[in-house]
Amino acid sequence: MVATNKRLKFCPYPPCGEINESTEKRIQCKKCNQFFCGDCKTPWHNKKSCKQNMKDLYSGWAFDIGANQCPKCKSPVEKNGGCPNMICAVCNYTWCW
Repeated sequence: MVATNKRLKFCPYPPCGEINESTEKRIQCKKCNQFFCGDCKTPWHNKKSCKQNMKDLYSGWAFDIGANQCPKCKSPVEKNGGCPNMICAVCNYTWCW
């Protein structure tokens, strides 16, 4: 449901995970009151662009293990073997790695 509705976004702060409805770029979670980005669905990154924020986030562990993002819902995905056909565990989108 969340992956198919552009207005619905999961709060990225564990263990919250609240579903928030908004079209704004800066969203305040209605449950935990933390701010996050409605575009890249990560903790709020102030004046950084989403691209720079994602680069910073993935430059550590995710980059080292070859993690990427689902092209549809932007959830982090790790490929750890097998064929290049991927299915996102969050939105069930299928793509070729």
